[in-house]
Amino acid sequence: MTYDAVTIYTFAMFSLLSGSVVCTKPTELEEIEVRYNDLIRILGKKEPVELVVPEESYQPNYPESKWPWATNYDGYLQELHRLVDTLPEVKVADLQVFTMTEILANEEIETKYRLSKVRPTLLSTCLLPF
Repeated sequence: MTYDAVTIYTFAMFSLLSGSVVCTKPTELEEIEVRYNDLIRILGKKEPVELVVPEESYQPNYPESKWPWATNYDGYLQELHRLVDTLPEVKVADLQVFTMTEILANEEIETKYRLSKVRPTLLSTCLLPF
């Protein structure tokens, strides 16, 4: 199954905001990477995961004064690029929507990370394709 890696990374970041899982890594970026890999592992239980970078993805888009993470925006971008720059770029319409839907509908992800606890206004402040 093909998934948008950037959208998965974004939801790994959102999982920090639910407060459902204790952070175990020394830095926020290391914790996000652990959760990113865990989301991929969980999604891959049905069938193998192919990660790509589509033209449009869900990414956080907040003013600096309302950025909800300890890591600043530049740190987020550097880490994101480190993880996804080697992945193939594709032109697949609505892959970010499909990826988000799969993440939010996955019972194991919800049970573990409680993404439903993240305020809808935080989710809707992403760069949406509509």
